[in-house]
Amino acid sequence: MPNLLFIFCLFIFCFSSAQIPGITGRILDPSSGAYFKESTDPFAGMLNPAANARIKKRIFAFSSEKRYGLRLFNLLSASVVVPVSSGSWSGQLDYFGFSKYAEMQLGISYARFLGERADIGLRFNLSQVSIANFSSKIAFYPQLGFRYVIHKNLLFGFSVSNPTGLIALQNDRQFQPLILRMGFGYILSEVTYVAAEIIKEEKSIPGLVCAIRYKPLPSFSMRLGVNTVSGQSFINVVMQKNKWQYVTGLVWHQELGFSPSVGSYCSF
Repeated sequence: MPNLLFIFCLFIFCFSSAQIPGITGRILDPSSGAYFKESTDPFAGMLNPAANARIKKRIFAFSSEKRYGLRLFNLLSASVVVPVSSGSWSGQLDYFGFSKYAEMQLGISYARFLGERADIGLRFNLSQVSIANFSSKIAFYPQLGFRYVIHKNLLFGFSVSNPTGLIALQNDRQFQPLILRMGFGYILSEVTYVAAEIIKEEKSIPGLVCAIRYKPLPSFSMRLGVNTVSGQSFINVVMQKNKWQYVTGLVWHQELGFSPSVGSYCSF
């Protein structure tokens, strides 16, 4: 029964405007910190490896997403950031799927700040896709990132994922496209921040992700956005208490429904 349900769900995804579910199909929020100078979100490094360069405290984070409410499409992620004198080291582990089909990805990155305005970052990803009784593929590829503060309220950044083509292991190839991201973040006021990002994936037309963050209280913020690449909109609510941040999210697709998520961050 799980096999039939999984095949049926993949069929629906192929004939809808949504991306195939998996680690690479997640919705990434540009207002989470990738284009914000003082980012404290460890998952922002997925958008741009340079995003964690100015994190000053060690952070451990965990998140769980149930893609479109389906039990078989669970996505689990854990990340840790360790600051050093010139930047930070970080690692992230992702798992998606169930016993018959699973994706895993391990990412190790180093981000470094260059003075008051510029940040650079380099991330290496090791990915595996396993299908029970069929095959298992492993691939290794880099991701480069750069950010620059144009004005005290305006930050520009870009990143390149898999710039040199896939490096595959075990004499096999897993398709991982070249992905270009370019965006900006702008601080409108003390409580409002906006971000936008253009995404160009290999053999696909460019897409746009726009988001706004509203933080009326030091312990509360809300992020809203839309992703034209997958035709989805999202909302994230963040609450902070002492060293902990609690994140509740919801992604909506007009054809496939809702994807709830929860997460927590601890700085120490």
